[in-house]
Amino acid sequence: LLDKPDVRTLARCLYDDLKDAIQRGALPPIDTALFAAALSGVAFEVSVMMIARDPVEADAAADFATRLMLGGLTGMGAR
Repeated sequence: LLDKPDVRTLARCLYDDLKDAIQRGALPPIDTALFAAALSGVAFEVSVMMIARDPVEADAAADFATRLMLGGLTGMGAR
């Protein structure tokens, strides 16, 4: 997918935003490229599952992905 200019631009913006957040201390110092790849993978796969469901629950899918990526498995406990 990174051979597509629009996807490459979005990936670069995500990487730059994460790098900035790490430098500001908003995120812990982690491997920015791997984290960007993980975020992209989660976003893609969750979106595939979301649209396969009936009804489509975009808010629930976004909440799931956000809690997973910001809290890891410990953030996935009962709500």
